[in-house]
Amino acid sequence: METVQDTAPGLPWHPRQATGAPTRYPVRIVKRISPRNLAPALGCLLAISVGCSTPSPDRGGFASATPAARTAAVTATVRDANRTGRLDRADLEGMVGLLMADDDLIRFMAISGLEELTGRTEGYRFYDRPAARHEATLRWRTFAETAREGRPGIIIEPPPPGADAMVRTEDGGATR
Repeated sequence: METVQDTAPGLPWHPRQATGAPTRYPVRIVKRISPRNLAPALGCLLAISVGCSTPSPDRGGFASATPAARTAAVTATVRDANRTGRLDRADLEGMVGLLMADDDLIRFMAISGLEELTGRTEGYRFYDRPAARHEATLRWRTFAETAREGRPGIIIEPPPPGADAMVRTEDGGATR
């Protein structure tokens, strides 16, 4: 085993250093890593890297529990609709569904996107009380079911053939 001599000046922190005698510290030099020690270390690194990854904002879309994924879905929908001139009805219904989200940012992004694509607000304000937002969201759901066009230049695609119509529930929700 080799030793390293500590000769750095400074305040004494070790009794031998106070007397002026050099202090020696043992240093081990690792010449090779044995496979017996390497496997557990790699296993720990793998577990840390897999378990500590952040959720992708691109996965999940409108139904994701992650706010970043929902806002990314709104942004992508608006960008794609402006680029192609077509708005998929499922995307429109997904954005309308976000109008009742708990998060202010998600509601703001949803109504901003809807207003940009359709030119309408239906009286919805993201900062209103839940009862007022609910009434406006019902108007948006009606619009989403019947609309054929958004703002000039945006066509809302009809549902695919054979898709069931939306059925309104007693609490104001919609199911297929």
